Amino acid sequence: MLQKGILKKYYLKNISNPKITDITFQTDEKLDTLLDESISIWFQRDVEPFEVKLYADKSAAKFFKRRPLPTQAIESVNSDGTMEFSIKITPAMEILPIIKYWIPHAYVLEPQWLKEVVQEDLKEYIQNMSSL
Repeated sequence: MLQKGILKKYYLKNISNPKITDITFQTDEKLDTLLDESISIWFQRDVEPFEVKLYADKSAAKFFKRRPLPTQAIESVNSDGTMEFSIKITPAMEILPIIKYWIPHAYVLEPQWLKEVVQEDLKEYIQNMSSL
């Protein structure tokens, strides 16, 4: 919902006591496209999308072929069932939870800085697990 030019996002589960009014909400084509192409709630309206290249092993590739992400483009499918694909996102948080869900079956090829974010998060996770 746009409010004073700011895109507001709401978690529907947290809305209580809704009231029906005569006020209607009109979206514009740009907002509709943004919502259609968003991967998660983390998308940002006024940020230029950037490309992320990912690798998926055979088990993950099946999923990404069957249920492609909104901006996904398959770069290559290899004879062993693995694949490389790209997606366009706005902030890194739009894809990080998906990447982490698929560890060790998928990983970041590019950009390097995002690959390093995942590696640092994994190091921190292992370090925290070791201290328990």
